[in-house]
Amino acid sequence: GGGGTAVYISPTNLLAAQTHRAFARVVGSRAVLLSASPGRGPASLGPGSVLVSTPGVLKHMSGLRPVMICVDEEQRYGRALKSSLEAQGAKVLYATATPIPRTALLGGAEYEEVKLEP
Repeated sequence: GGGGTAVYISPTNLLAAQTHRAFARVVGSRAVLLSASPGRGPASLGPGSVLVSTPGVLKHMSGLRPVMICVDEEQRYGRALKSSLEAQGAKVLYATATPIPRTALLGGAEYEEVKLEP
């Protein structure tokens, strides 16, 4: 498949590693875990790649132009990070499992609640 790169931002290295394993089961080697430790990095990205990382590592990646960004546990991040992500021109999806009415009221963004049964 074609397409650009998608980025999934996790709040911790542990959650990033778990999320990477889940993506790898679906997209195989197109799932790339980018961490502070040596390994595969942006040079490994091809069409249809899913880059999984934390915000601390991503801030060092200039030139990455993803088509979609998913931010897990969005309430952990400040407005500056969110603004910089939105400025990249990608579609941005903010996700959280924590109900935060204040975030919805202050953010001015559209949102939809999705409930999944176990």
